[in-house]
Amino acid sequence: MLSVLFTATDYSLAAAAPTSTTAPELAPVGTVPNLAPGTQSEGQLQSQTSIQLSIELRSSDPSGLIATAEAISTPGSPQYGQFLTPAQIQSRFGPTQASKTALESYLTSHGLTIGSVVGDGLVVTASGPASSVTAAMHTGIARYKQRSGRLVYANTSAPKVPSALAPSIATVNGLDDTAELQPHVVVPTSVPSPGSTTAPKSPAPSSSDSKQSTSGAASSGAASPCAAASGAASAAGAYSADVLANTYGFDSAYQAGDLGKGETVAVFELAGYSQSNLQKFERCYGLDPPVRDVKIQGGDQAGDGSIESELDIETIMSLAPKARVLVYEAPPTTAGALAGYGMILQDDKAQVVSTSWGGCEQALGSSFIDSETTIFEAMAAQGQSVVAASGDSGSEDCLDSSLASNELAVDDPASQQWVTGVGGTDLLSAGTVPFESAWNDSSGSGGCGLSTMWSLKDWQKGSGVQNRFSNGFREVPDVSASASPANGYVIYCTKGNLCKGAGKGWIVVGGTSAAAPLWAALIALADEMSGGKAGFVSPLLYKLASHSGNAFHDVTTGNNDFTGTNGGRYPATGGYDQATGLGSPNGAVLIPALHT
Repeated sequence: MLSVLFTATDYSLAAAAPTSTTAPELAPVGTVPNLAPGTQSEGQLQSQTSIQLSIELRSSDPSGLIATAEAISTPGSPQYGQFLTPAQIQSRFGPTQASKTALESYLTSHGLTIGSVVGDGLVVTASGPASSVTAAMHTGIARYKQRSGRLVYANTSAPKVPSALAPSIATVNGLDDTAELQPHVVVPTSVPSPGSTTAPKSPAPSSSDSKQSTSGAASSGAASPCAAASGAASAAGAYSADVLANTYGFDSAYQAGDLGKGETVAVFELAGYSQSNLQKFERCYGLDPPVRDVKIQGGDQAGDGSIESELDIETIMSLAPKARVLVYEAPPTTAGALAGYGMILQDDKAQVVSTSWGGCEQALGSSFIDSETTIFEAMAAQGQSVVAASGDSGSEDCLDSSLASNELAVDDPASQQWVTGVGGTDLLSAGTVPFESAWNDSSGSGGCGLSTMWSLKDWQKGSGVQNRFSNGFREVPDVSASASPANGYVIYCTKGNLCKGAGKGWIVVGGTSAAAPLWAALIALADEMSGGKAGFVSPLLYKLASHSGNAFHDVTTGNNDFTGTNGGRYPATGGYDQATGLGSPNGAVLIPALHT
């Protein structure tokens, strides 16, 4: 990767030293971001440009937090399932009050405004003009144009703070916006209109937007679609929510009366959504779920990214129709994303967390990824199940990033050790015995492969995990579900260019963005059935795969070499494989087993 560096004196705001008769000794608390090939300088950043920072303080006992999270999440451990509260995590593993006070005093002395302290006390947010930020961090900030034409800014030297303060700071995020967190949703290049000749894959329509009970799944309590949604599914050869529920064995939970009541799913978003679109979807499916927004740093507006938010919310509400949905909306920056994850952790209101935003490890860089890691460790200790979409560019996850590389790469946060990565299949035939292949077509491919940052954890064991591609690093994904837009999900969306197609709002989409909230809904149903919470589920999933031959639908055909340049990496095989993980869920077995 080419690193393009410029000096503060050449292209940036000069870093101002704090007013003092004797300048303090400084120590670095970060690095200069690697800029993608083809990036060009655009001069200095205007001094009044507003910048949001998210600064993560060091845990007082980082190894203790990891050990506790592992013990709590490992089946058979004496501490298994003995989850901690945010107050307990802050008391045992959080930064000291003295370090928080010192950081806040330092930032305010340079004219920055302190925002929320989130992430069980780990993350301090602050904002202010670029001139104040550069003075506090003793660096410059310059403007650049990426090869795609996207304008960004980045610090021109490693940020520094007084040496006495530096040991308490783990990472600083927000000094650049070069890393672009992307939604993992895919829209077909063409969407057939209702009335086309494509063979229907869901019940035929009978009227317009009123709810119809049209399937056996619906009669047992699952949500079933109105004619408009059913017609869009039929026209495009796609699947409505009731068909997906039946295919993946959610019916067993519905028949037991478990629809997600009393459970809360947090949806992590970097874009707003349309309330009227959700209401249209709710009326169609006869739903009345409690959906509430939690805006971080002002959140973000409805627009092109709204398709992601609406896909996530609508998938969860239709598959776990009584679950409460909390939509955490943060700005689409690394600093905003870190604050968003930190708020979900701090609130501790959601048993399940679904995220479909990410980027390839190489493009996001270690500062942001390391910051996420501490938060995900704490989520595991609190008993929050985090599922993440694994990306839509197959084994070449950096393809759509600023790096535009077809080299082997995986997507963060699905590649994190404390997150359950969800890949994609092509659901060629629905029903209780589905036929699925690894998703890889002209529209995209399920993200997969080997992490370059994280080692293979002890829990990731089982048939197929050690294979000819294994190298001792984390393997992604863990599980999969339907993701191909050719056999996609029907949602209602009108905001943004991606939603402007046939169907008058009812459109068909795919991507691992759809598979992740499907798994979030499944875990919510399992939590209700058990009366508890599953917590970090990956260790249990691998244990179940080893001891139960039918907890997953094994996917054995296809590969995820999206560009065709990596020798067929990675092929689907019997047992675990990097293409589809353990496979797609057999909810009839998996849902009641998620708390054994």
